[in-house]
Amino acid sequence: MKSKTIALYGIWAALIFVTMVLETYVFTPLLPIAPPAVLSLATAFSLCVFADWKTGLIGGTVMGVCSLIVALMIGNPYFLLPYISVLPRMVAGLAAWGGAKLICLCTKNAKNTFLRETLPYSVGGGIGVVTNTFCVISMLALTTDAYGGSFVVAMGAVMVTNTLFELLAGVLLVPVIVTVLKKGLKRSK
Repeated sequence: MKSKTIALYGIWAALIFVTMVLETYVFTPLLPIAPPAVLSLATAFSLCVFADWKTGLIGGTVMGVCSLIVALMIGNPYFLLPYISVLPRMVAGLAAWGGAKLICLCTKNAKNTFLRETLPYSVGGGIGVVTNTFCVISMLALTTDAYGGSFVVAMGAVMVTNTLFELLAGVLLVPVIVTVLKKGLKRSK
């Protein structure tokens, strides 16, 4: 791995961690079980769709590890469990990459720049958020007493408070972040 790539991953990991810490301290008093992760998910899924499937896996894993560390910091007993904090994010990272890659393949010959360069990242960000929500809530409902151990209750609760905002951020911010970073990397060469 090139040192430039490692540095990029390190910076991205720091951004994911900082945004997650900020969101956690702002939203935990209001939503203690699963505070919204609007900016941190968008930042993480930007990394996931940035390059290849390995980067997708790395992005999801970094998001999960950051979530675990933040859970340690605030004492969230649910996200201290790696099968709730890390595993779902690994799956979501791969799903985000796969969604973006599929749309890239479908639109690679499109003349429209939006279809070729923006839509794949928007779809990848959206798929990542939906997969993240489904996997995290499934693990919470199946393995803990959060939300009374009910998937339906948990999903209903986070749909209103988290998922719609996270989905909007994933669809709108992921393509912006990726585009800016790709242009920045081209200029630095």
